[in-house]
Amino acid sequence: MTRAFSAERRCGNSARRTNSALSAFWTTPGYLGTDPDSAIHRERGRFDSTISEVLLRRDPPDLGPFAEQAETAQGGVDEAFKGSAGDPGTVVALRLKAVAGPEILGAELSVTSGEAEGAKLRLKGFHGDLAVIDMPDLDKALSALRAGDTVHVDNSNFLAAQTYHRHQVPGPEYPVWDQFRDADGTPIPPQRPFQPAPLFAAGAAGSLPTGRIGGKMIAVACLLDREAFPWQADWYRTRVTEHLGATVDDDFRRWYVDNALHADSERQEHPNHTVSYLGVLHEALRSLADWVEKDIPPASHTKYEISDGQVLVPDSAFERGGVQPVVHVTADGGRRAEITAGTGVTLKVTAEAPPGAGPVVRIQWDLDGDGTYEIDEITEATSRLTLESHHVYAGPGTHFVTVRVSAQRDADPDTPFARVDNLDRVRIVVR
Repeated sequence: MTRAFSAERRCGNSARRTNSALSAFWTTPGYLGTDPDSAIHRERGRFDSTISEVLLRRDPPDLGPFAEQAETAQGGVDEAFKGSAGDPGTVVALRLKAVAGPEILGAELSVTSGEAEGAKLRLKGFHGDLAVIDMPDLDKALSALRAGDTVHVDNSNFLAAQTYHRHQVPGPEYPVWDQFRDADGTPIPPQRPFQPAPLFAAGAAGSLPTGRIGGKMIAVACLLDREAFPWQADWYRTRVTEHLGATVDDDFRRWYVDNALHADSERQEHPNHTVSYLGVLHEALRSLADWVEKDIPPASHTKYEISDGQVLVPDSAFERGGVQPVVHVTADGGRRAEITAGTGVTLKVTAEAPPGAGPVVRIQWDLDGDGTYEIDEITEATSRLTLESHHVYAGPGTHFVTVRVSAQRDADPDTPFARVDNLDRVRIVVR
C-alpha cells in the first residue's frame, strides 16, 4: 500500500508540474503562446458542443482516415500500449452538433454534463461531424456517454506541449539545442524546473541510453520519424564512439531509412509519401545474426551530415551506403512538368542498390497520386536499373507520380521479409 501510494503521489506531482507549464505557455512572456503574432493562435481550437449520436464499433461509421479505429487492433510499436481492440460495444466516435473542422489537432474532449461529467477523452481527430476517440478500448468513461451530453473541445494543451523542448534545454552534448542558447551557453527561453525527457527515454528503453554497448549492434533510424528524431541516432553513435573509440566499426553500424516514419506498420498513412521500415529491420536482424555467428560484416554505415539538426544523406546509393535502394524520378527531364491535356509526358526512373545490399527486384508505379500502385513490375535482379515510360493525361489537373522500388537480399521479389523499399515523386501539371 505504501509503495502504491508513493508511486501515485509522484505521478500526481508530475502531472501538476506539467499542467503548470502548459498554463504558463499561454500567460507568461517568453513562451510562444503569449506572442500575439505567433501562428500558433490560428491553430488553437476551443468550442462547446452537444453529442447527437454515440457510435459503436459493432456498426462502424465512416471514419475516413481514422478507419482503423473501427477494426481490430493493428499491433505494432505505436499501438500495442492501447490494448487489444475488438469489443463490438466499444464507443469509437461521437457525432457532434457543432464542430470546428478537421484542422484541430491534438484536441481533448471534456464531458460537461451527463453521467460521464468530468471525464476527459483524447481525440484522434475529426472526420466531418465525427469526433474520433483515441484509445477507445482503454477508457471506461465512454460507456456512460449519451446523446444530449454536452462537451467542450480544446487543443490548448497539445499546442503548448509542442514547444516544451525550448523550456528544458539540456547540456552541451545535445548541440541541436544550441539554437536556444546564447553565446555563453545560457538558455534564452524561460526554463522549466522539471524535465520529463529523461523519464520518457527511460520509459521507452528501460534505462537512459549511454552508448556503452557490450556486443555488436545495428541501429536503424528513420529520416521522417516524427517521434524519435533522426539526429538522435547520430547522438547515440557519438556516445558509442566515445565508448569504443577507433574500433567502433568492429561492433556498430547505423543505418538510416529514407522516406520512413516511426510506426512499424506495413500499411502506410500516405503510401505515396512514405515506405515501411520493416524490411530494413528484417535485414538488420539477419545481418546482425551473420555478424555474430559467422563473422560476416554487415553493409556499411549510412553516410550523412547534420545541418541545423537535419540529417542529410547523399543522392546516390554508392555514396549513401546502408541497405536501402535509392530511386530518382523525372518528368520530361525535370522534377516538375507542365503539359496540355491529351499529350504525353516521359517518366524516367533510375534505381540503384548500395554496395553490399540486396539487388533491386521490383518497381511499382502510382501514376495519379492516389496512393494505389496501378503498375507492379518484377525486374531482373540488378544493382542498378533505368526505365522510361510514356503516359498521357486526358484531362486537366495536378498529379504526383510516385515510383516505389524494392530490393531484397535473396533477390526474391515476392517475399515480404527483408524487402527494403524506397520511393520518389514528381509533379505533373496538366493544363
